[in-house]
Amino acid sequence: MDQSQWRRVNRALMTGGLTVFFLAVLLMIQLSKPSIPVASAQTLPTVFFSAASVDFDENAGTVQVSVARSLITATNTVRVNYNSYFGTATGDGGDYTNVSGVLEFPTNVATRTIAITIIDDNIDEPIEFFYIELLNPVNATLGTPSRIKINIVDNDLPAQATATPGGVILLDAYEPNNTLREARAVGVGGFDMQRHILAHR
Repeated sequence: MDQSQWRRVNRALMTGGLTVFFLAVLLMIQLSKPSIPVASAQTLPTVFFSAASVDFDENAGTVQVSVARSLITATNTVRVNYNSYFGTATGDGGDYTNVSGVLEFPTNVATRTIAITIIDDNIDEPIEFFYIELLNPVNATLGTPSRIKINIVDNDLPAQATATPGGVILLDAYEPNNTLREARAVGVGGFDMQRHILAHR
């Protein structure tokens, strides 16, 4: 191999080496760039209550609470179960009617509602509460809040005394006469209480 041939071989080796070197540099630069997050096709909607708690008057009757979902354009129908359970309020028609069921969210439907019946009684009592919880989502995950607290605000007046000294005694199924002296002082419904008591001593 003469001198000119050696020069051609050396030139080719140098060119190939520079090519490999530049390719390695470009690869290192590409790898050093921060990755851009890409939305996953497996991203699921979330379902959640629109509020963590809500107040209703005792005489409100049938009321509604709202459940919302994210990613409303997702193609799969979202389903979620719901169920009520007691706190200080009593279900089964005591303070409210128990509820349970399934909510469905087709594509582009953002909210659904749950109807609850509040029972109005005649008892003066403090604010009572119960809960509704979301369970077992399908094609979705549970968001926050997945439970709502329902507060029932009482609308009954405190009980009043049935008698005052020297006054008229009113018969009250929930409260007896205040004192025996008051019972003796007044006859009820034409009946002379004082004479009755004296006759049966």
